[in-house]
Amino acid sequence: MSIFKGRELIPELTLRRPIANIEREFGILFESDFDDLDYFRAHAFQLDEPETAEGFGFALMQYRGHENDTVTLYFPYGREDIRPTGIARDAGYQARLLSIMRELRVSPEEIVWSRLD
Repeated sequence: MSIFKGRELIPELTLRRPIANIEREFGILFESDFDDLDYFRAHAFQLDEPETAEGFGFALMQYRGHENDTVTLYFPYGREDIRPTGIARDAGYQARLLSIMRELRVSPEEIVWSRLD
């Protein structure tokens, strides 16, 4: 996950969707790696955003101790434009999260946990 080397990632939502299904559906492969917490499998994504030159990165990850049929979506820490603030949720945060959910074709039934809960 070279686009996130040295950056802290924050979990945003967990889906009940096995990694194998995601790999098959989108023709991607999850990398195996480890960090200070544990071993994990992950794939980094970059969404094009017309309003920014850099685009927006996020990752899907599954740590070794998590359920095999789940995967968690992570945003990079420190992007103030996407962080929810207190009870009021930032519009940019919600827009990016919804865009990712559309791209991944996430159904509401697949969401096990969300930071917005």
